[in-house]
Amino acid sequence: MDKFRFQRREAFGKQVEQDRSKLEEFYVSLWAQELGTKPPASLKRIRKILS
Repeated sequence: MDKFRFQRREAFGKQVEQDRSKLEEFYVSLWAQELGTKPPASLKRIRKILS
């Protein structure tokens, strides 16, 4: 049981990190456009992630 909880917590942590990264890319796309972002970053994508 504890192993399962650990795996779920670890998976959740990875997802949170990925979502945070996408938010940072969106921020860059808005305020530092000359830097650019590797994957596309848009408000629509961010809303989809957070829903």
